[in-house]
Amino acid sequence: MVKAEFNSYAKTYKEWSDVQVLTGSHLIQKLKETIGNKAVSSIIDLGCGDGCGTNHLHKTLKSASTLGIDSSTNMIERATRNYSTINTLQKNPKGKSTPQLNFQLNTIQDLDAAYFSEFDLIYSNASLQWVSDLQSFFQKIKQSRAINSDQMVSFSLFTSKTLTELSQGLESIGRTDSLPTATFLDKESIGSILKSTFTDVVIWHESIVKPFTTINELFDSLKYTGVRDKDREKGLWTPRQLRDLKSYYEKNWGQYRLTYDVVYGVISR
Repeated sequence: MVKAEFNSYAKTYKEWSDVQVLTGSHLIQKLKETIGNKAVSSIIDLGCGDGCGTNHLHKTLKSASTLGIDSSTNMIERATRNYSTINTLQKNPKGKSTPQLNFQLNTIQDLDAAYFSEFDLIYSNASLQWVSDLQSFFQKIKQSRAINSDQMVSFSLFTSKTLTELSQGLESIGRTDSLPTATFLDKESIGSILKSTFTDVVIWHESIVKPFTTINELFDSLKYTGVRDKDREKGLWTPRQLRDLKSYYEKNWGQYRLTYDVVYGVISR
């Protein structure tokens, strides 16, 4: 289901994904502080989306080779078209290899430790919340680092408190909509998994509040980043329900808003 939603809105993702851009910038800044002037020869970006963030990561860290993977065909097609250097394998005029940035259709859960171990940096921004078994994923990363002891890991993911205002608002007006955040782990569970798996992980937490002018803009923000409200698209919301939801927001928050609750982690070499 997740793959289908992101396929549908690959064209609009960049315009509406400002929260993901912000979490990515925070993650990259922490990486720069951690790495300093050390070279990063190879990076894999798990859940690269439309490739914009991967391109920024690749250039900022001056990686010799960066690979973005995503399970959405449309996302990979856009990333390849806009950012891939797949056709520039030749030497540049000074005789140095051209830094490579490429993209591949793949699913995070299908990759194993041996595959991960080929990269100096495993990076993932605002994607791992979609992984169904986070414990197993991080065990693979632990095994990967046993093979490649110089490997670094850097990631961000949304917790179960993401979109909490909307979830509470829907409940208050009697809607039974199930938001995708219902499957996300809380920050305590994420922290427990990380601390039981790694001894050298640095974890921090942030809540990002995104305001909106109208309730329709709020819903559009979800829709165009792949988090769809199928009932609203089909017209199954009544005018009264929308009025009640607007009233809930105005009474409890004084504005239309969505909170994105984020856990970050860095494991340095």
